[in-house]
Amino acid sequence: MVPILLLLGVSTAAIAQEIPAAAPNCSLTVPPEAAAKGLYPPRGLPARLFPVNPGARYTGCQWLWVAYGTPITPWDYASVTYYEAGAPRLQRVTYPPLPVQTTVQTCVFGADGAAKRLVEGNDWQHECPSVQRLRERLLLTPEENAVWDFF
Repeated sequence: MVPILLLLGVSTAAIAQEIPAAAPNCSLTVPPEAAAKGLYPPRGLPARLFPVNPGARYTGCQWLWVAYGTPITPWDYASVTYYEAGAPRLQRVTYPPLPVQTTVQTCVFGADGAAKRLVEGNDWQHECPSVQRLRERLLLTPEENAVWDFF
């Protein structure tokens, strides 16, 4: 019984972690003008990345927006990853409201790089990205108006 309670305590701690709103770039809601502009595969939807190439030791949020074209907002797919000294701590992906409700997937990364995946809404069974992949995104300078294959 004790091991189960310990596991529940760890899960509760992971769930309680939030993205600090005061951290650099964490309170954005739409892409700023300085965001890189590209196309999201496979249909070539408009995409934005910000900040671009903030560095391997970046602390703050990095965003990826995609415009699916729903009437609610033009940027209806958003991925925000919070980093501390270059290590991803939390990623929240908001999927467009297809067919009815918005889905929010949160990945909380432990010190060992293991991810705890939480989903609100439809579960599309998307896996959390690897820590390595998210760290690589901090060093990207994607080609403008190209199809980005770094998702």
